[in-house]
Amino acid sequence: MKKSVLLAVFLLVAGFPAWAQVEKGTHAVGATVSLNRYEATSQGLNLSKSISFTPEYAYFFADNWSVLGGSSIGNRDRKVVSPSGQIFHRIEKTFRAFSGVRKHIPIQDQLFLIGTFGLEYLFDNDKSESIRETKRSVSHIKTHEFGIFGNLGLIYFPSNRWSLELIVLEADLHRIRTNALVDNEINNYFNSWALNLAGQMSSPSLAIRYYFLGDR
Repeated sequence: MKKSVLLAVFLLVAGFPAWAQVEKGTHAVGATVSLNRYEATSQGLNLSKSISFTPEYAYFFADNWSVLGGSSIGNRDRKVVSPSGQIFHRIEKTFRAFSGVRKHIPIQDQLFLIGTFGLEYLFDNDKSESIRETKRSVSHIKTHEFGIFGNLGLIYFPSNRWSLELIVLEADLHRIRTNALVDNEINNYFNSWALNLAGQMSSPSLAIRYYFLGDR
């Protein structure tokens, strides 16, 4: 449903003329808001709610080239109750800071392919509780990640000052440091590397940006 709505937005604005503000000296500010809720009660209860907010700033140092930076905060709450009465509850809070360089490749007058490459830091604070009969187990996992990222997407300009952005492919290479505390005992502490490549069309997020000219 969410995917269909986002695609419909792009098709709706496709009929409006515009001139894309991607020239040298342009500033852009914007944000991405992602909301998701899932609930199933056919067998017990499976409830998941998540929200994230990502403000971002970009400056065009050359035509079709920009430097950007931003951060995001997110929260996810998941609760599962099985028919046998077992309860699992998880709360995950995340923070991300990033900066990079973006290239805009014209496809049509208002439509651009975008490619971004940069550095990012992520922090994940994950607390979970599991209750089965009279046994209760609690875990607290903190994860720090630092590395490089890249993504591909589309930007459409329904007007000369506003754009809609959809990221369709993301990749990253991270150094990960994990500290896990289970039932008040240190259970795991290690460093590792992770390489991820993922398409975003199954859970897309739409960013809205405002463009304005600054001092040359």
